[in-house]
Amino acid sequence: MTERIGFNYRRGRIDVSLHPFCEGSGADIPHDHAFRRKPTHPLNSLFSAIHETGHGLYEQGHAERPPGTPLGQAVGMAVHESQSRLWENQVARSRPFWRFL
Repeated sequence: MTERIGFNYRRGRIDVSLHPFCEGSGADIPHDHAFRRKPTHPLNSLFSAIHETGHGLYEQGHAERPPGTPLGQAVGMAVHESQSRLWENQVARSRPFWRFL
């Protein structure tokens, strides 16, 4: 599902963890992200993956911009969280999304 909504797996990965999160891997690959979730409930895992994909999509959108400049990095956590919540709550909980799914 994360690939279908645009996450680029050539620049990121998905792992298993006790709590979902998204992170970069450092200065050498600044836009590589990991989504981690221990799958205990299918919908919880799906919404968590979509939420973390929103973070990844926001970061991957910076890839073509100059690194180390305001255009090449996130504006702040408020914008970051708005993008992940948009995907989780507005897109993934919509009727058109479930028709697509």
